[in-house]
Amino acid sequence: MLISAVPFWKARFGAECFTAIVQGTLTSCAPKYSIILDWDGKVRDMELPKYAQGLPPEGLGLSETMSHFMPTNYHQLSWVGFL
Repeated sequence: MLISAVPFWKARFGAECFTAIVQGTLTSCAPKYSIILDWDGKVRDMELPKYAQGLPPEGLGLSETMSHFMPTNYHQLSWVGFL
């Protein structure tokens, strides 16, 4: 169940948050502050999936363990794009 949830959250985060940040920051003009605040709100409102909340799993393989951390990494790295 953990593995099947990873692609869904990743695709949703990419479509609803990350795509706008990438498109808005990879231009020759700096985005307006109001747009940055909008991006920030979208990222903050995107709830991390249940499998990525709490303590990391113990006794599982590398893939399952890294799947726990992936949403948090995407979430945090998206802010780097507009800092």
